[in-house]
Amino acid sequence: MTIIKSMHNAYQKEISLLIINHITDNIPFISFDDTNLNIPENITLADPTFNSSSQIDLLIGASMFWELLCVGQIRIGADKPILQKSKFGWLFSGPIQLNLNNATVQCNLSTIGLERQLEKFWKIEEFIDHRELSLEENQCEQVFIEKTKLDESGRFIIELPTRESFVDFGNTRDSAKKHFLALEKRLGYNADLKQQYTEFMREYQAFGHMTKITDNDMPSVAELDENKHSVYYLPHHSVLKEASLTTKLRVVFDASAKSETGLSLNYNLLTGPTI
Repeated sequence: MTIIKSMHNAYQKEISLLIINHITDNIPFISFDDTNLNIPENITLADPTFNSSSQIDLLIGASMFWELLCVGQIRIGADKPILQKSKFGWLFSGPIQLNLNNATVQCNLSTIGLERQLEKFWKIEEFIDHRELSLEENQCEQVFIEKTKLDESGRFIIELPTRESFVDFGNTRDSAKKHFLALEKRLGYNADLKQQYTEFMREYQAFGHMTKITDNDMPSVAELDENKHSVYYLPHHSVLKEASLTTKLRVVFDASAKSETGLSLNYNLLTGPTI
């Protein structure tokens, strides 16, 4: 953060800056004589040396620019610049007639870099159909082909492409519950975050992405072993993006969380080909 001040009045403004090595070329691109511009002597210019070619120190965005303008504008002639009053003094802007008969203008153009960039771009975007799929990629694609179906509501349903039909994850409920209690404690310190999190979960449930279950709905350990079924509880947490214009909060379900046996759901999922 820094404070910019006017040299001619009490105006000042605290702003945040992005510091870079180069903003643009010198403005104006050459120095010129301002004696014939008929600028009124009784006004105070924001930049008294506006006619001297020099570096740009600060680029002000549109969100602040309009705040700087004041009532007052002077036209110094047809097809000539305009003087606009601002909180920093009078601004000079517009076309000027310069005698550039003796000036040398050079234009250098190199297409080598552009050609290489385009070549790289097309290579990245090229559709690769000749690469042979690995065994795991083939298995994953086969699951997609055989298991994908359309339900009565028009929603596509597909089974998870697992490496093995049964994996003993062990007890993942206690770990997920531990994560949830820690999350609940953290949400207790932030009412706004708790409200956003709760709204997300309610929306998730309303869309049918998750369904509430009870202990009676869950098979016993003996039933799981007998039928070779696995149960994996997904811990979840929040990710905040304050700069987002739409959804500032996302709830992330962590399928990489390891169980007491050292395995995770992601570990048992096949990796498909890049498409």
